[in-house]
Amino acid sequence: MDNNNGQKDKDNHVNLEIGTRLFFKINGSKLSLKGIFVGLKRDKFIVARLFSPSISFDPKLFGGNTIVVYYIYQDMVYEFDTRFIRIVTDPVELILLEYPESVHIRELRSHKRIDCVVSADIQIKNNEKKGPIKGLIKDISKKGCRCVFQPIKGGQNPFHINEQIILTCHFPGITGKQKAFGRVRNIQKGKESLSVGIEFSEMLWWPPPYR
Repeated sequence: MDNNNGQKDKDNHVNLEIGTRLFFKINGSKLSLKGIFVGLKRDKFIVARLFSPSISFDPKLFGGNTIVVYYIYQDMVYEFDTRFIRIVTDPVELILLEYPESVHIRELRSHKRIDCVVSADIQIKNNEKKGPIKGLIKDISKKGCRCVFQPIKGGQNPFHINEQIILTCHFPGITGKQKAFGRVRNIQKGKESLSVGIEFSEMLWWPPPYR
């Protein structure tokens, strides 16, 4: 349900992938911290590793204070409140946080995307010998799109974050083949498909305008 700030509550599903960058703000402190997501136990706790552990791992700083956590997932900003549980020091220093009761979500995109189903070829730049990978554009704007691919043979993921790609497709209503240059911004592995978020290098003219 949307609230007055244009945000959405989405139960307590955090949509976190291992390695996601997290940003922490501790209520009552001017200190902002950064870290990465390591793992979780649903409805129990979230595990993160903070940068600059000599400064960050201070129970007195965390104890009793609400911690606001921010992160970006699929061009959406996720935010939730949590509290410190404890620190784990073996084998590495990790912090355990309470699993949030609710998560607030807001859109990061400056251009709204539209849903579609369009066949596309994705060529990984500097890897032309392997040829293009065939997939489907599932949503698109003038600044980016999301493509879905069938499982690659052997279960390997051919894409990497920030990798340069070239997308070509025949877009409905547009004459000829369209081409777009961009970078891989996020990757989601599913049991039956691979979803890749792409940011275009420049704004495209051929995706439909929005009102």
